[in-house]
Amino acid sequence: GEALVGSWRTSKRWTSRIASPAMAVVSMFLAGSLLQLGVDMLRARGWYNDGLLMTAAMVFSLAYFVLNTLLATLVIHLKRNQPMVLREVLSNFGWVAMAYAGSASVAGLLFLTVGQSGPGVLMAVVPIVGMLLTTLHFFFRQQEADEAMRRSRVEAVEREAAQAALHVQALAVSEQRFHSAFTHAAIGMALVSADGEVRQVNRALGALLGEDEESLIGRRLDALVHAEDAATLAAQLACVHRREIDAFANELRCRHHDGSDVWVALDASYFDDPGAEASNLIVQMQDITARRSAEARLQRLSQLDGLTGLYNRRFFDQQLHSEWRRLRRIGGPLALLMVDIDHFKAYNDSLGHLAGDDALRQVASVLQDSLQREGDVVCRYGGEEFAIILANTGLEGGEHVAARVHELIAGLGIAHPISPEGRLTLSIGLAVADPVAEEQPGGLVARSDQALYRAKHAGRNRTCIWSANGAKLDPPV
Repeated sequence: GEALVGSWRTSKRWTSRIASPAMAVVSMFLAGSLLQLGVDMLRARGWYNDGLLMTAAMVFSLAYFVLNTLLATLVIHLKRNQPMVLREVLSNFGWVAMAYAGSASVAGLLFLTVGQSGPGVLMAVVPIVGMLLTTLHFFFRQQEADEAMRRSRVEAVEREAAQAALHVQALAVSEQRFHSAFTHAAIGMALVSADGEVRQVNRALGALLGEDEESLIGRRLDALVHAEDAATLAAQLACVHRREIDAFANELRCRHHDGSDVWVALDASYFDDPGAEASNLIVQMQDITARRSAEARLQRLSQLDGLTGLYNRRFFDQQLHSEWRRLRRIGGPLALLMVDIDHFKAYNDSLGHLAGDDALRQVASVLQDSLQREGDVVCRYGGEEFAIILANTGLEGGEHVAARVHELIAGLGIAHPISPEGRLTLSIGLAVADPVAEEQPGGLVARSDQALYRAKHAGRNRTCIWSANGAKLDPPV
């Protein structure tokens, strides 16, 4: 009956509701038969007494517990293919064994009391038995509640362990994906400490810089770039180290192993590595040398005259303003020569545009050859007019360059059928900057033009110098 009530409360499967009472019947029959056999043997030998009866009842109640528990749990262990551990059985069901032993002692006392005092004593004992059963009932309920709580805690721990295992597995997969993407990325990548030390690089970065991956580890990131760009990168790294910014991007030059410059687009941002003691920077470098070279060529083409290859009017204006700012900042002389081809329209009309273009190219070459310093610039100002900017050069230096131009063009001997000299000649206007009197470089250009106009008006093939005391005409060359 006890097994039937227990299985009815704990399971809805009919197999369990039938099997549990059947196992209890078998266990009780075996335990009761052994108890009866033991009592008969004690009486046959004359050893029977009340104390041995009580002891035997408690012993065989424990035998019943063992048999019933083994039968009930054996099926479960066989289904799960798990070995049966006696320690686990006792820890899970030990309180049941104590309840059985206590119940057996009470039953023995009732049996002895009825044998001595008759059945009437049961009437007095019934309340005590009822209280005992009630106590056992609440005890068992408490045990069930504790067991349910224990199972709940075990299930919670198992769920947390499963979630932690899934999290660890997800982290491992994520880390594997990151390292795979990092290693096999087509662009150069590096993990850099917050203070700029390279900790890990991929193959693409080594190929980009022409270095072994191992040789890059441990070096500072700003040591890999061109000296002119290192200060900018170091300043950005310092801002990141102070956590003023979390990311930055820049285009700069890196030093290749062969000594050449490699333009790269550098992007850096904070990267938190779970296994690292501190945050790192993940740095990406993409080779943009071809683009920067193309941009430089386009920039140079936009500053060049297509016919002569000299700088154009646009570059002239930029360079003159740059020199003028330098002049006002640190001082020093600045001379400007305006050069014009004499009777060029007649030359072009009589010999044709191809001959005129060829003459322009030859004059451009002469003007370029007349300059002997790196900072001097010659430009095609427009049509047959040219301009020469002489940085850090005063009036005497300007006169020397003008004389050299006349000498070279005369030595070239380009025939001009209409010119009185019978050859192509040049008129030159020279002026020296006066940054104190003039706010803008336009005044220098105007005075050079005026000097050029006077040189032409005076008969061409000469240099006119505009100074503070007025124009000075050189004799014809």
